[in-house]
Amino acid sequence: ETNLGWKFMPRGVMFNPVARQRMCPSTKVTFDWAHVFFVNGVFNSHAGLVLHKLRALRVNMDVFVQYVSSFRWPHAVSSSISPKDALSANRFKNSLAAKSLKATASEGLSLIPVMAMFFQHLALSHHDDEVRRHAACFVMLALVVSMIIRSGRGLTNHVVLQHRVETYLKEFVQLYGYAAATPKFHMLLHFAFYFRILNCLVHERKHKSVKRYANIHYNT
Repeated sequence: ETNLGWKFMPRGVMFNPVARQRMCPSTKVTFDWAHVFFVNGVFNSHAGLVLHKLRALRVNMDVFVQYVSSFRWPHAVSSSISPKDALSANRFKNSLAAKSLKATASEGLSLIPVMAMFFQHLALSHHDDEVRRHAACFVMLALVVSMIIRSGRGLTNHVVLQHRVETYLKEFVQLYGYAAATPKFHMLLHFAFYFRILNCLVHERKHKSVKRYANIHYNT
């Protein structure tokens, strides 16, 4: 249930006979892209795997942390979150051990373009072919994310998006194996079917405000 994003709720819309007369939710659903990528998703898994692998290939992780931490995010971002906190000593150590980057969705969304720049430098200039290949694969992921972000404004060619997703997934599987490709990796294949992919992450941030008042009435 957790991996697929469904929960068994007999009184929910999936099992409501009235709702089924109008629609079958399982044929209409699309998963929020921000969750697919940044909530224990594709970004977290891939970032953890590539950093773990590059450390084994003797890429200096201190250089990586210093590179990302030296970036100054715009005030609109830095006033509410600190993306580089995901690379603090304890969190980064835990991320490397778990092979999954411990970052919130907001942190991940802010980190990925800066990380992509670092990996692009490796992909273009590192002397080790294996290092270059792992770095280039992460850049492929960043390109997919950037196209999906642009989709919300109707600026994405979905034929190109589908091609980039398929190319990325094939390379990822070759590098890390099928076992590393969780169900959220499969969900990437569905995004090119939609003309616009809306960003629902901004609504997610408001959940605490709603629950503050709703829980008083609900938890009786």
